[in-house]
Amino acid sequence: MTLETRAPVTSTAQQVADEARRAWELTGDQVDAGSRTVNGHARMATLAAMQAKRFEYVIDGDDPDIWTTLAHAASAELEHWQRCALVPLALMGRAHERLSPHGFQLQSWWVTDGRVSFGNVEIA
Repeated sequence: MTLETRAPVTSTAQQVADEARRAWELTGDQVDAGSRTVNGHARMATLAAMQAKRFEYVIDGDDPDIWTTLAHAASAELEHWQRCALVPLALMGRAHERLSPHGFQLQSWWVTDGRVSFGNVEIA
């Protein structure tokens, strides 16, 4: 599993990624974290939970290029991995619309009083 880079993403996306990583590590899973560039203008935080074989993409805005990138994320490298988009609660409808034909799971997130919370996992 190769992650593109560890370059910075938005602070909110990084906070979500950090909390997701902590949750996986509490289950005993080893996590590889990184980020990917999307069309040279956006960065997307990523997590790979190694034992669970789950690859997570942290979405923090409604960028058409990010949805397109995720729709094409099915590669041989991720063939036996579950792909999940961690999506702001307000964008769950959009995520279902854009990712339903692409085999994704979705998990909502939101921030209250500076703390990240996660919703239940859904099928896109």
